[in-house]
Amino acid sequence: MCFGLNGDLSVKEGQLAHLDRDRANPQIDNLAFLCQGCHTLYDTKNNRVQGFTSGEIRHYRDRLYAALGHDRIQWGLTITVDINQYDAAKDVVDRAHALLLEFTREVSRTEGPIES
Repeated sequence: MCFGLNGDLSVKEGQLAHLDRDRANPQIDNLAFLCQGCHTLYDTKNNRVQGFTSGEIRHYRDRLYAALGHDRIQWGLTITVDINQYDAAKDVVDRAHALLLEFTREVSRTEGPIES
């Protein structure tokens, strides 16, 4: 919130907020780091002070991630098969590669023998 509202990227003490207010839900999209003051405002539920909504928190969290360059995720996957399973495994990898290209512009793959 500090970044979204004030452009403040300074380091702060804070806590992870559960956006659905369910501490048993650790899903990444349900979590956001908030400084102490913003966390208090988020958790405020009385008639005199309007707290932040989960949608506002997600919006500003996503803007912060983009500003920090953390708005992309990269996976690495290693598949090891016996040489007699190569053709079947390659077919699966080729199909998975084609499917992934439907969702992203950047899919790389390498292939080679296991070096000892």
